[in-house]
Amino acid sequence: MKGMLGAWVLWCGVLLLSGAVAMAETRVALVMGNSAYVAASPLRTPVDDAALIARTLEGLGFQVTLLRDGDKAAMSRALADFGSALRNADDDATGLFFYAGHAVQSGQRNYLLPVDAQLQNAADLDLVALDAEAVLRQMTSASNQTNIFILNASRTSPFEGVADLTEPGLAQMAAPDGTFLAFAAAPGTVAQDGEGTTSPYAKALAALMISQGMPIGTVFDEVRVAVEQLTGGAQSPWENSALVGDFFFAAPVSSPDEDALWEAVKASQSPVEIQMFIESFPGSARRAEAEALLKAAEERAAATAAAADAAAAEAAAAEAAAADASADVPGEIPTAMKAAIAASDVTFQSPIAEGTPEIVGKSIEQLILTQPLYPPIEGLPDEAWLGKNCSNCHQWQKSALCDQGLFYVNEVPPVAEEKQHPLGGAFKLTLRRWAELGCP
Repeated sequence: MKGMLGAWVLWCGVLLLSGAVAMAETRVALVMGNSAYVAASPLRTPVDDAALIARTLEGLGFQVTLLRDGDKAAMSRALADFGSALRNADDDATGLFFYAGHAVQSGQRNYLLPVDAQLQNAADLDLVALDAEAVLRQMTSASNQTNIFILNASRTSPFEGVADLTEPGLAQMAAPDGTFLAFAAAPGTVAQDGEGTTSPYAKALAALMISQGMPIGTVFDEVRVAVEQLTGGAQSPWENSALVGDFFFAAPVSSPDEDALWEAVKASQSPVEIQMFIESFPGSARRAEAEALLKAAEERAAATAAAADAAAAEAAAAEAAAADASADVPGEIPTAMKAAIAASDVTFQSPIAEGTPEIVGKSIEQLILTQPLYPPIEGLPDEAWLGKNCSNCHQWQKSALCDQGLFYVNEVPPVAEEKQHPLGGAFKLTLRRWAELGCP
């Protein structure tokens, strides 16, 4: 069955199994936490911060490598392995790097300090520390879809008196294509370690990563709000994004109704049905795809607009010829009945005066509370539609029903009443007439 089939499915819904949107992409993470410094001041929270983030990421489907208190050799080896894993993954893979510990800026570059770092001159940073840009090079070399780079290392330099290391916090960095950068504190400012074993930033990040259906940008917006509250405004995280499209740590969950509606929408390609889906599920993970589908459908409609009058006339002539030749076809509406419906006064609550016996004497309001006369989809099992009605399946409203009637008014070619409607072709024409009158 064709026509407004999907709209009926929007009323009634076809029950499917629910479940989360699958995370099909490979997720690879390298998490480092350095606390036990030898030549620099030791830190209280980084190792625990790293452990907390690692556990959270594992629960979100990441393959996590956790390095605690790494020296230069161990950090370099872990980074090389991380880059190799990303390069061997699929193009849609997600890479994530998290570092907590000491870091310094010099010459507008950021350096992550291993626990064995010793420094007398800033010129030696390339020899004793890990350049943050080297981490980004490993990630971008994979040409994968999404990379996330997080530094919880916005502290004062642990090497007092070393020239060129007087700037607090980290230097601003540009995000390569497909990369999301996040600092625990804005460039040039210092983060707080808090009073517990984990920092305010790590606590907030771990708590908000697991938010179902929250895009990454919103996650870090909420992290910023939480950290500012936890630190009394002393610390404000910073981000820079060059991502294309949304990324979800925890994917949105689709409902059974949404799954069924989406399949109907894709099959129908109807602009009205697509718009109804977008309005019914504004937070859907399919929204971008639905909007693209709507745009394509509208473009097709615009391309055929010039031939609309000719197509309508041709369709009407063909319908009339078919009616004359097949007066006894089941479901066919007599010409006189069509004319009577087209001239009738119809309101939402008034008894219908013209039409088939199934609808005469009942109002539109009453009919949408009744069982459909025919299955909304050919071959649909009886248990999926018998005993159901539009209002108890989709919470149908008068305004939405009016939208469907207006679609019939503007449909090109004109509404084909011989295409069976779940409440019959006469109801289809009655709905069209009601919309023509302004949906009173």
